[in-house]
Amino acid sequence: MEASRAWFCAVKPDASFLVVIPTIRQDWREFEPTMARIRASFTLPTDLHILDGSSGKPAALNRAHEELLLPSQATYYVTLDDDIVPLPGWQEGMHAAMLEFPELGAASLYYGESDEHQRLMGAERLSAPETRGQSTVRFCRPGHHLAGGNITFRREMALKVGPMPLQGHRYVLWEDAWRGRRVVAAGGKLGYVLGHGVEMVEFVEPEEYRKEKIEGIALSRQNQREMLDSTGVKDPLLIRIRRRVAKLRGRGDGF
Repeated sequence: MEASRAWFCAVKPDASFLVVIPTIRQDWREFEPTMARIRASFTLPTDLHILDGSSGKPAALNRAHEELLLPSQATYYVTLDDDIVPLPGWQEGMHAAMLEFPELGAASLYYGESDEHQRLMGAERLSAPETRGQSTVRFCRPGHHLAGGNITFRREMALKVGPMPLQGHRYVLWEDAWRGRRVVAAGGKLGYVLGHGVEMVEFVEPEEYRKEKIEGIALSRQNQREMLDSTGVKDPLLIRIRRRVAKLRGRGDGF
């Protein structure tokens, strides 16, 4: 596996991170400056791997599971999109939250309060903020899951989540739901950690790339529910009821 690897230790560590970034945009103008900012955010021991995502994110993460996660002894396993930069202090903040909220199996950094960020997180399906010690978390309500752009798993939970099913093309809509439901099935909770956010970087997308992505997402939308059902992470009852109500009201069959 092609990888870019670096170790950082700015403070006395009591936690370590394995961070993987699947991407097909290594030669894009915005890529290297973004990677430099991501590397600069590491303040605890971090093993960073930039993965070849030409076969799709699920395939890249499956390879990472076998080749990187299984032999790693890192405390946390982080999957990060190539256009998301965690803000300074995120590793200490995530580690503190995992200690103070032991029921968290996986967590994301809170994206922010803008309308776009709230929509991305599905904030209406998050609990009210809960604070313990120095950490504040908004848990996902039953049936909801974390956005897939930045997710930190406890290593033992990431092992239970395991490899994802593959769909035959690069772009999928269900990978964050699939992984989130696997966490819940294994007894963990999902939540957003407040106080250490992210910045989303806008890449200038070539028309050919944009067209392929739109077509791939359309294909994924056609059978996303079948993929979830057939791999043991069926829609929870609450989601099925909500979808049926939306359909009866003429709002489509959204996920």
